[in-house]
Amino acid sequence: MKKQATEVFVPSVLFIVESVELRHYLRELFLREKYHLRFYSRLDFAIDTIKKNPIDLLVVVPENDIEVYIRFLKKLADERPEIRVVMITSKDREPKVLEAVATGIVHKLLIKPFSDELVRGVVSELVYLNYKLRFEAMRKKLASFRSLPSPTRFQERIHHLLHEQDRNLREIVAEIEQNPALVAKVLQVANSVHFWTRVPITTVWDAVVFIGTENVAAIIAAIEVFNTLGQNVPDDVKAYYELLWNRSLLRANIAKHIAEEWEEVNNSQVVYVTALLQDIGLLIRLVNEPIRYREMMHRSHTQHITLAEAELQVFTHFHADIGAFVLQLWNFPKDIVFAVAHHHGFTYDDPLTQTIQMADILATSDTTIPHDPTIDPFLDIWTVRLGGFFHPLTTPPLYKQ
Repeated sequence: MKKQATEVFVPSVLFIVESVELRHYLRELFLREKYHLRFYSRLDFAIDTIKKNPIDLLVVVPENDIEVYIRFLKKLADERPEIRVVMITSKDREPKVLEAVATGIVHKLLIKPFSDELVRGVVSELVYLNYKLRFEAMRKKLASFRSLPSPTRFQERIHHLLHEQDRNLREIVAEIEQNPALVAKVLQVANSVHFWTRVPITTVWDAVVFIGTENVAAIIAAIEVFNTLGQNVPDDVKAYYELLWNRSLLRANIAKHIAEEWEEVNNSQVVYVTALLQDIGLLIRLVNEPIRYREMMHRSHTQHITLAEAELQVFTHFHADIGAFVLQLWNFPKDIVFAVAHHHGFTYDDPLTQTIQMADILATSDTTIPHDPTIDPFLDIWTVRLGGFFHPLTTPPLYKQ
């Protein structure tokens, strides 16, 4: 299967349209636009998606109780001010909406009937304005992070690791042994369940031989990302760093096994590296904003909401966007960047993105993790096929503090 989207970052537009005819009309009108499109027939059906997913534009077309929508939009403006809102209504209801427009709760009001060009133009203008502002704000935010490696220096290092594969085994081992932190991680990877280790591996030489020289460069590149960021983790949140690493390692192991048994996946090592890096946006946040990271975890626990919902309350940007943005900055391959960007959203029938989404859920047995619902039928299948290979990572109390 070929993925239908070629852009790494795609604006997200959510429609709440009660009228079946109008919903069908709008779906057909925007079908060929380069947006993530979600359509709902009722407000209560859409609320959970809005809470857990980054949304650039919300288009609402209430047919009945417009006051219910306005109350919801007031709350949304407080909790998710980055979302732009368009309301489409009839002329007789215009007075009820004008106050919402005046207070900034609704950013654009369209009165029925309207032309195709008008609604398409309004949506396009607001989507790309908000999308541009959001990513410009993210770029500035990342530029302010002192713990983010220099793109030029890091690109050189990653290029060296990924492309200088003609070096002999002794040279590779010698380079790894220069970095004690890298030694520890390489040994941990080699001894992980993924490689079906029967005897503990205690030397870098044995680890590289066991992993394979053709695979070790890509894996080391992923480890280097963790280590480079991890060396700046404040002492009081190091346990969160270790938790992220352990979860990433388990997820990568599961993803690799799925990839080896699924003919749709071409390169299981790319899958392994992508799964290892897909939450790098969370690590960047932990290193640079540890207080807000703790607040995110605290809200998830005390308010009994998902981590995704807590993240969007505390931060403006989703960690998937941050991770993909940084990996793109570091010149990682586009297929890896694409999968990281979409690992909590639509997969576009991309086997790499589907694989890491399934592995993420299987690693924790948590189906509330935002994902493409099209993978749901396959989760039980892979649970059975993987057999007793893995034990889902149970969330320790620390993760919910």
